[in-house]
Amino acid sequence: FIYPRTKERREEERWKISPIYVYKPRQVPSETAEETRRRYLRRFWPTTAAIARAAQLAEVGRPKEAEIVLRQILQGSPSNHSARYQLGLLMEGREDWDGAKAEYAKIPLGAPEYWQAMSQSAMIEMSLENVEAADRAFKDAIAAFLKLPRQDPRPLATLYVRWAIGDLERQAWESAEQKLRQATVLDPNFSVAFRELGLVQLNVSKLAESRSSLQKALELDREDSLSHFYLASVLARLEEWESARAEFVETLKIDPE
Repeated sequence: FIYPRTKERREEERWKISPIYVYKPRQVPSETAEETRRRYLRRFWPTTAAIARAAQLAEVGRPKEAEIVLRQILQGSPSNHSARYQLGLLMEGREDWDGAKAEYAKIPLGAPEYWQAMSQSAMIEMSLENVEAADRAFKDAIAAFLKLPRQDPRPLATLYVRWAIGDLERQAWESAEQKLRQATVLDPNFSVAFRELGLVQLNVSKLAESRSSLQKALELDREDSLSHFYLASVLARLEEWESARAEFVETLKIDPE
């Protein structure tokens, strides 16, 4: 393999080595050249390892190389939904919202990655303030997740928390509280759900309930600076100044920023 001269081209091509470049596939009479190429890609390309490698490349700031790897996989296997989901995440990372949604939309209902794709689509719609589209996507994600044979309730609880955050941002307090309560029922050990529930209750002046929710969040995660900060705000509203000061100090110890 001959490296291109420029550094940029070298980085683009480094992970482009695949059977289509290394091997000269023998075409059988009954298939087209495209079918031959895909057959060899499926046979020789280590798909699981390649997807993991693409994720690593994206994490260390090498998105172009990650995209090359993922598109290579999809050329050989267009129905590889895991690779398509990772490609959607990659596009989200560079704020190509339409591209990300287009990739997620290609993942069919029934695929294990469908609920994750719908969840990410919902987050995109939420950031674009498309409330109705976000709600539909969250409902689709939840319905798809419930059809899977899973035991861990955390992903489903996380879906409700994400959905509630959209309500919280537009100050739809009642709707947000309902979703967050559902999250705490699904997963009683999910500190983030209790924290966000406490924040909603603080904003509607349910101070006693907010205090209880935030204390529960801190029982589950003592190192969550936001829970300490929100609890300090509640205590200040209750004029419990010394306790509020102690929580603010704890917040700064955990997160000086």
